[in-house]
Amino acid sequence: MFKEKEASLEDVNESFLYRGNDIVKLWEQYLKSLDADLKFYLDSEHTLASIFTRITQNHEVALVLNPNNSPYLNKDENSLTLCGEVNYAGANNIDGTNSIKNKLFASITQIKSYNNTHDTKIINHVIIFPYHAGPLHWNLGKIELVFAENSSIVEAYIDIYEPFGGEASGYDNLIKDINSLDEFELIKISKKESLTKQIKQQYDGTSCGAITAENGKEFLKDKADGAKLLESIYQTGANKLRLQHINEIGEEDFFVAQRDNIAYEVTGDKPIDNQDEIIKALEELIQKPENDWIKQVILLIQKSEEDEIIRKNLDLFKQFLIQIDLSSNGPVLRTRAFGTSGLKFVNTYGIL
Repeated sequence: MFKEKEASLEDVNESFLYRGNDIVKLWEQYLKSLDADLKFYLDSEHTLASIFTRITQNHEVALVLNPNNSPYLNKDENSLTLCGEVNYAGANNIDGTNSIKNKLFASITQIKSYNNTHDTKIINHVIIFPYHAGPLHWNLGKIELVFAENSSIVEAYIDIYEPFGGEASGYDNLIKDINSLDEFELIKISKKESLTKQIKQQYDGTSCGAITAENGKEFLKDKADGAKLLESIYQTGANKLRLQHINEIGEEDFFVAQRDNIAYEVTGDKPIDNQDEIIKALEELIQKPENDWIKQVILLIQKSEEDEIIRKNLDLFKQFLIQIDLSSNGPVLRTRAFGTSGLKFVNTYGIL
């Protein structure tokens, strides 16, 4: 077990990109800090003290229960499910292991199992999950479900919280996938109309996972007191928050992973190998006359004071990067169809 007293700001690696299991582990640790005897329901025969072995996540969805097996209720009187990471559309196939369809179906199945075997019923429920808004960026996903006495869904809403601020992208794909499930044939899930525009919390390119982990705790709280986590703003690197997380997890494996920037292989934010070579290759590519539009995008990212413009142009630049093949033959676009005819950059006055 990692000792809290051994950690200091000098131990924090601001370049570390959190993995999905790190985020969910922090949520479990936070709940355990409220009540060490909280449990996690998998099915009628399996209720566990933890869904982790150290920092290895063993189960993708789990209902949170009190020690007496009643549903844990947060400050808003909602019962809770902790859910593993959900991939953005296109990262594996739509029905893959980390698709929203598979995760949500498993969660609903758990809720029905619990309601069928317990006198206390789950009615107002929240599911939180780390959401891959793209290959290199985390958002917080939250689904609210309201169940009738027979465990049918009567209301369903989804929210996505973007640490860069503004309104998150990705709603359309998630809503489409969820509504294709039989459980949503009559009651369709929708974006919650009361959701207000997020403030900008993140001021670097690596702290989205740490901030997403902290934001999730807002929906785990058992009391409404304390800081409003969705309104917390973090300095570049979020080093104090990262130190807090090292101590909250309290595992040597996590301490080493963040120190050495260890990524997992399948999904998640990943460090860039051969960074100097890649930067040089990108510079050569951007200097080509046909890619002059990229310079304009970069200038807008650097000079705009409007968060929405910055975020949209960052998303555009990421789409461009995804198309690049940095092979030994030099940087080239994988598809000739990519360019300003298909993608437009955004300035204060709209799309150009």
